[in-house]
Amino acid sequence: MSSPRDGSRSMAMRAAASFVLAIAPVRLWRSRVPFDLKAAAFAAGTLLVTPCVYMYDSVVHAVAVGFSFVMPSIKDS
Repeated sequence: MSSPRDGSRSMAMRAAASFVLAIAPVRLWRSRVPFDLKAAAFAAGTLLVTPCVYMYDSVVHAVAVGFSFVMPSIKDS
């Protein structure tokens, strides 16, 4: 049996995670990180902020994976 407070707790956790995921791309975008990593992080972050992720949203995840494969490794720089 769930209490009415469970819903407000999960909404607060979702809001906190969304806040962190809103600040992280801004800090990442202003850094000297390669563009491929910035694009991959932004695409992955959009999936983490949405409350529901469906099967067709995996196309966005494929963009993140694609940019991470194109990105040169950190050891090479």
